[in-house]
Amino acid sequence: MSLQRLLIAMVAAVLLALGAAACGGDDDDDGGADAGETTTKESGTPASGGDKGPVTIVASVPPTDHGWLGAISKNAEEAADQYDDVDFRLLEAADSDSQAQQIEQVISDKPDALVVLPQDGEALTPVAQKAENAGIPVINVDRLFSAPDAATATILGDNYQIGVSAADYIGEELNCEGKVVEIQGLAGISVTEERSKG
Repeated sequence: MSLQRLLIAMVAAVLLALGAAACGGDDDDDGGADAGETTTKESGTPASGGDKGPVTIVASVPPTDHGWLGAISKNAEEAADQYDDVDFRLLEAADSDSQAQQIEQVISDKPDALVVLPQDGEALTPVAQKAENAGIPVINVDRLFSAPDAATATILGDNYQIGVSAADYIGEELNCEGKVVEIQGLAGISVTEERSKG
């Protein structure tokens, strides 16, 4: 792959990831997403230029079973629709093992970029490193891999500040009196740890 094509693929993948990750918090909008794999290619602005074929971007995510994750598939597909030479596939995985298996299969397809919102960043680090070693740029979204060489780019929310803001709000509402119980999300992942610290 030429340097120009690599850069274009990276920019397109990062735009898709930003569109997916930044468009909405944990809200009630289910995004209208369907479960399973989605392929999108619509008319719009060229992404790759020239006649070298479409830029192929694969996104691997947990099930889009609540508002924020549901919005990921909807927003990523809408972002991909803006380019007439982007082939975009969204893969949903029920757990870390099936997500790793999906990514293994994707590596053999040699996409131009791979966007990964891991079930568990540590568990998905080895397969992300394998993709990077195969020359596939990996964009890590939301849940951090455990090694820096597992991704070309990383897009994270400020989960520590989200925790601080939630604590400030609760403290104000309770006038700093009473007891508060934290019900955590998935144990051991970076999002949960950072929000709890906050």
